[in-house]
Amino acid sequence: MRVAPECLSAERLAGAIALGEATDAERGRYRAHLARCARCLDQLGGEREIERVMITVAHARDDERWEPRLAGARAARRGVRAAGIATAVAALLVLVVAVSWGERPKTPTHLRAPLSAAESRALAALDTQTFAAPAGRAESLTVGASTISASLRVTVDGRGVPLRCTIERAPAIARWTRRSVGRRCTRAYRRPRPAAKGNAEPGGSAAADRNGRPMAERPFVYRFTKDLRLDDHAGLAAAAARGAVIPLLVICSSTSARLRRSPRRAAYFCAAVAALDAELRERGSALVVRRGEPADAIVSVARAAQASGVAWSAGYDGAAIERDRALQMQLEEQGLAALIVHDAPAVPPDETAAARSGSGVGYRAFAPYFDAWCAAPVASYEYPLLLRFAATTTSSQALPSPGEFDARECDVAAGAVAARRTLERFLREDAPHYAAAATDPANDRTSHLSAHLSFGTISGRAVARAAAVRLNDPFAIGEERLSVRLFLRAFAHRDFFFQLAWFHPETGAQALQEKMRDFQWAQTHPALEAWREGATGYPLVDAGVRQLRATGWMHPHVRAVAASFLCFDLGVDWRIGVDEWDRWLIEDDEALACGNWQWIAGVGADMAQYPRIYNPERQRRRYDPAGAYVRRWIGELAHVPLDRWYGRPSQSRQLALALEPAPAYAKPVVDHGLAARNFLRRYRQHASKA
Repeated sequence: MRVAPECLSAERLAGAIALGEATDAERGRYRAHLARCARCLDQLGGEREIERVMITVAHARDDERWEPRLAGARAARRGVRAAGIATAVAALLVLVVAVSWGERPKTPTHLRAPLSAAESRALAALDTQTFAAPAGRAESLTVGASTISASLRVTVDGRGVPLRCTIERAPAIARWTRRSVGRRCTRAYRRPRPAAKGNAEPGGSAAADRNGRPMAERPFVYRFTKDLRLDDHAGLAAAAARGAVIPLLVICSSTSARLRRSPRRAAYFCAAVAALDAELRERGSALVVRRGEPADAIVSVARAAQASGVAWSAGYDGAAIERDRALQMQLEEQGLAALIVHDAPAVPPDETAAARSGSGVGYRAFAPYFDAWCAAPVASYEYPLLLRFAATTTSSQALPSPGEFDARECDVAAGAVAARRTLERFLREDAPHYAAAATDPANDRTSHLSAHLSFGTISGRAVARAAAVRLNDPFAIGEERLSVRLFLRAFAHRDFFFQLAWFHPETGAQALQEKMRDFQWAQTHPALEAWREGATGYPLVDAGVRQLRATGWMHPHVRAVAASFLCFDLGVDWRIGVDEWDRWLIEDDEALACGNWQWIAGVGADMAQYPRIYNPERQRRRYDPAGAYVRRWIGELAHVPLDRWYGRPSQSRQLALALEPAPAYAKPVVDHGLAARNFLRRYRQHASKA
């Protein structure tokens, strides 16, 4: 059953309202959605009906004092919301101890007041409800005319300190599972497969035995992909909520192929994996490494550890979405729960799509998306008490090494610690100057977070929150605030391209704009090799390409100029540019690469009537007037005066005196003005016919 993204958002808001955690803005969004969606109004009900769910459950102990205590817990949640989720959990645990370890009834009781139909549907839509109850006590929840068996449990650590308190449905009750199907996440209502005798239900919830006692909790596997960190991790938080975590890394054929394409990328990946394993060992765990197909490796580890399921972070390019969908189906057929979690974006695609009043399939224009992105809350997954790792003796293969992918050792600092230091240095020293540095390649004060974000050694949420704190610094001057605001706008493009690829996975192979999908791009050009080698005769373009080949990174503004030259001056297909740079870049984000290249080529999300064609020489004179960036990367021009770069006589002879004669710099391979006019003519003719 397909469910629209805005309806999924409404279900999440219903859960927040039921737990007393919804803000006034979220309640307003929920009311507005019910006003236009008869389905949700019928299935979820209004705010007062939903709130009565927890009030009714509170009567389970046959104690009227539970209702004001529950109200006090809600007030505590609201009071500590600004202090962060970690502080809120700590405050709630205190309330759990105070309520749960008070009077303990000797025998289970039933709910005194039955739930209405709307309330029962709201309760069934929530996988797990936070609830204050004694440890290990079984209850029966009377829902309408039927009775639902449930297990009320308080999970404690080795010292007896409560970690969480949950009310969980027994495995006989139908459950909601989230599945990534094609363009969006949907929920399918399905009856779970029968659990093996003595085991819990596939899905992570602990079952109760025939005497009502909860059985031992089973571990949950988390498969690391491009999220090589432990802090602020949405996927790890989802796995830890279902059991002690078994960290797993699977090096499959697709991963190996991606790493072999770029030796620097492979070296960075191996260094980041080593840093992750070291951090896990500090916590008494270790990374389990397997090589082979993901389904076989995951099932093998899960069976050996008796795990109930596996979670991993979603991919956002078309091929990754299809692989995730196929893997989820394979694992569910094996009786394992398979959770796909949004971790890479600061704001998940479904959250911004829910803000639209239209079809709810994401934004194609950046300006309205940026407004929705700024208004959306940035979640935090800093749960140090809930992040538990299972003690397992599961066999592991060796950690990956650069030589395995024909690469050398990494010359770039990798890992979560290096990523945090990079972010802190940028916000402290360079962010106030970002407005100028964004277009000044010689004054390289950009964030340099692309590789860290690509491999998930730092979360996009952490970057967005830290930048927002810097923006709201009361001691920052106007120019600094402007720079940080521009950085946040540039950073939001990352989430924008993620949601484009999520809702339009076909854009990895074809243009987003339907009218430009049959535009005739050239597949080759006499000067294509010169562009690849950085020898086009246009200094800014060549300097950027040589920087990329030497370091695995290129200044963001120079990327736009070099990409524009390939697409418009040479008329070559943007997909050839994606493939060429993929050989050299350390970062590995196919969705971002395709989104950015289509934006530059005028076939993607840019809403301009005609493509923006950069004049490479005008860009060089404007943003590198002294030639410092060009001379750094083009040795042939290091000692040549600026006016001699193009054959004009120079007034200075001293700069031309080099210790060794340098090879002659290449002459321009095309006339930019003529090539740009010819391309625009073809573009207009095609657009007019579409």
